[in-house]
Amino acid sequence: MSLLLILLFVGPHGGQWVHNWIYDLATVTIALPLLVAVGAGAGASGWMGTVCDVCGRISYPVYMVHCASVMVFANYNWSPAMRVESQRWMIGALTLAHPTLPGILCVRFMRPQ
Repeated sequence: MSLLLILLFVGPHGGQWVHNWIYDLATVTIALPLLVAVGAGAGASGWMGTVCDVCGRISYPVYMVHCASVMVFANYNWSPAMRVESQRWMIGALTLAHPTLPGILCVRFMRPQ
């Protein structure tokens, strides 16, 4: 499955290929659903099972929170005042970390009884 993902993401991109839309359409409608179907039957145990369980529990809360974080980073990154590269990486790291903490807190404290 990892090889399939690598092949999909290294595929044609940018202005190199005239038929980019065909590749994107095939990836989204055929390859990614097939990858999800193959991965849905996989099982994990031990520490990997624990990691998969935690990632599965925090995925939706992180999904719900990340849009606002990305928009704040994008607006800050595209502003003319933003010229120092080290600040961009710091803000980018905070953008990745910001949705994860509320996701973990949601999973920890908002569990159904």
